[in-house]
Amino acid sequence: MSGPRRFCHIHLVLGVSLLAALVAGVACLGACREAEPEAGAVVLARVNGEPVTQAQVDDVRAESRLAGDGKDAAAALDEAIGRALVGQEAGRLGLAVDQAAVDERVAAVTERAGGEEALARALEDAGMSADQLRRGAEYGLLRGLVRDERFGDVAASDAKVRAFYRRHRDDLFTEPAAVDLSSILVRTERLGEKLAADLRAGRRFADLARTYSRDPVTRDAGGRLGWTTLASLPAPLRRAVDTMQKGEVAGPVQGPGGWFVLKLHERRAVVVTPFAEVRDELRAELDLRARVRALDAWIVAERKRADVVLTAP
Repeated sequence: MSGPRRFCHIHLVLGVSLLAALVAGVACLGACREAEPEAGAVVLARVNGEPVTQAQVDDVRAESRLAGDGKDAAAALDEAIGRALVGQEAGRLGLAVDQAAVDERVAAVTERAGGEEALARALEDAGMSADQLRRGAEYGLLRGLVRDERFGDVAASDAKVRAFYRRHRDDLFTEPAAVDLSSILVRTERLGEKLAADLRAGRRFADLARTYSRDPVTRDAGGRLGWTTLASLPAPLRRAVDTMQKGEVAGPVQGPGGWFVLKLHERRAVVVTPFAEVRDELRAELDLRARVRALDAWIVAERKRADVVLTAP
């Protein structure tokens, strides 16, 4: 996405990070849910007469390990019960997940992880299987279907949309002032003066940087720092850059670690994306957040109404 950084869409989290990626769910959802588990399965609870098994709780705990939050057994069971209620509601509403959509969701997670090998390592570290990954994707999609069917008319008010923009204008909708800069870091002011004179006489900045710079990060790149926000520069360098013109060499300037010879390639002013340009996208995001909250509240209320019987393992 070009321009200022934007908020993350909740409905895309599965493709954005591996954790929030995975909302582990029951093994068979909606119309395909069986009344009884497979033979030998350990039943930990019954929700409106339907079983919640140890395997389903294990799915939730695998997800939490991937997230790094380490749900304990009790919290995972509670989560699995809530997810069973979502599955039952999906069945009542006649909702089912398209397996092609599950394939796409898993492919998106794989790409986000950096490929199949990287994903396999992440799953191994979390003690999560590929089947659990797929069930998590399936549950996430089913949850979205239930959310949209029950709460599709929930929307954020105009006032909330505008208030969100005002509150986050600086951190989400503003690209700070920045400069495209090169630097040579040397130990002494005298050497800095010599290099600055050489540059003004026509020597190539990159050649001198590779020969003299003490900065191992930029030396091999010919001293090129690239686009750097003004606010991130040390104060002495920022003051020097503030008065430089495009193409100008300045220095030596004393800063952290020594003396800097600088060259300004380009300057970019602060850019604020107007509210009108992001209003529709922002409204869609806040509507989605409101619907997620509504679904979460429904699960809490449904849990109180449901016939939930915990059974000894």
